Amino acid sequence: MIRFYRAAALAMSLGAFGPLQAQNVPTLRIADSLPAGFPMIQYSTGFFVEQVGKMTNQAVKFEHFPAEQLGKARDLLSLAQSGVVDIGYVVPAFVSDKLPLSAIADLPGAAGSTCQSVLAFWSLIRPGGLLDKEEIQPLGVRVLYVAGNPPYQVFTRTKPLNTLDDFKGLKIRAPSGGQAIIMRRLGAVPVNIPGSEMYESLSRGTVDGLLFPVPGVLGYDLGGLLKHMSVGQNFGNVLNFHVISIKKWNALPEGVRKAMEEAGDAATRNVCMRLDQDAAKDTEALRAKGLKPSEWSAADQQKIREMRESVGEQWAADLEKRGKPGQSVLKAFHAALAAVRP
Repeated sequence: MIRFYRAAALAMSLGAFGPLQAQNVPTLRIADSLPAGFPMIQYSTGFFVEQVGKMTNQAVKFEHFPAEQLGKARDLLSLAQSGVVDIGYVVPAFVSDKLPLSAIADLPGAAGSTCQSVLAFWSLIRPGGLLDKEEIQPLGVRVLYVAGNPPYQVFTRTKPLNTLDDFKGLKIRAPSGGQAIIMRRLGAVPVNIPGSEMYESLSRGTVDGLLFPVPGVLGYDLGGLLKHMSVGQNFGNVLNFHVISIKKWNALPEGVRKAMEEAGDAATRNVCMRLDQDAAKDTEALRAKGLKPSEWSAADQQKIREMRESVGEQWAADLEKRGKPGQSVLKAFHAALAAVRP
């Protein structure tokens, strides 16, 4: 993977897509909901912007609007469809009415690393993939690149989680459907709130804890509000991607489209590789802030594994009842995971 990344970066730095006239390429506005400087955005959007600039001899310019400056997280897909933003950040869990199948990668226990889940998901949702045909194309948009954090852990404000019984009655932020299922099975109350509202919700005690990745806790500066965390668990993920409307895409010069295709694939690989490399360091940073790891018995660990394994089947069955091909997507995702080395 590292060799691929270096080779791709070298090829892109050569600007092999020919000269472009800057006056023919509009400045493209990228909007997301994450804080400025958030590692996942630096490793994905930052990398994408840099590489497209190199490949087009800086003919393509971008303006980045983080932290919901141009719209709420759940509205950015619609804003990209309508052209209010050129490139919009999409979290399937926040628009589950439009993208129920694309939440497949969020299921607990699905992958052993960031890159395994991100690259498997990318193979399904990139142009021409199964999810692209089922959900993305009908919305009139195109996925440019995918990003995601390491597997989610559980964090709590005050109560330690040393047995599974400790989950009972706790209000836990669980943004995806699969995560909500496993929290209910543990006796917790899942709450779906966007990242931008987590600090306030924790401060006020609206929630008792949250499912979130370690880099996210650092990026949102939540460490001072939390006391306990799980380590080495897999409570799912919440992958995201950036889209551009097909209308906007078709209006771009061919050289720009080619550059964006190459840069998007490389950005997807770059972000997962960098976040996997950062994982151990980020966990130690939270320990240094005073967060105490939860210690579960072998029996409790086995119960959690069994719960995670059954969540996918329930997720698929629920979608089948709605007339959606949940079983086909689940099978395709498991095959894609097997094709990617953890």
